[in-house]
Amino acid sequence: MGNTPSLHDQLIDVKLNVKTLERAEKKCQKNRTKQLASVKKAIKEGNVEGARIYAENAIREKQQGLNYLKLASRLDAVASRIETAITTQEISKSMGTVVQFEAEFENMEVVTGTMQSTMDSATSSQMPGDQVDDLILQVADQHNLEVGAMLDDAGVVGAGTVGTRQAVEQKEDRAAMMSAAIPAAPG
Repeated sequence: MGNTPSLHDQLIDVKLNVKTLERAEKKCQKNRTKQLASVKKAIKEGNVEGARIYAENAIREKQQGLNYLKLASRLDAVASRIETAITTQEISKSMGTVVQFEAEFENMEVVTGTMQSTMDSATSSQMPGDQVDDLILQVADQHNLEVGAMLDDAGVVGAGTVGTRQAVEQKEDRAAMMSAAIPAAPG
């Protein structure tokens, strides 16, 4: 549970070990070349027993070098898997951030929608749309102002949607009846 090395640290260690094994294999090649030269020299001198020992050493160096290469190859495969794990881990972190952002954005949309509907309902319950429109029409009629088109575009107050053409026509009819009932101002 102490300090466990990170994947990056492990990757570096594995790659360093691969390099070390590759250097050891090259050293074995050099030693093999020396042993072969010694075999040649021993044969020229007629030293068969010495040639045999040098030949065994050359074969051993060759086998040891091949073992180093095999191990280096296996460690290189491990390094590749560690790199894949690191990449996967980084992508997972990025995806976690994206998912978190999407969740926050959805929460914000829900809160905004709730606030908007609350504000609409509070506004519409405080001011009845018919009374507001009637007052506007009454004032407009008193001052000979044209508001029919404005009310068509504005819709019902506090409803958040444009009113229907039928509702506007009914209001215009009521306004016309009210203006007929009001005596004309002496002019």
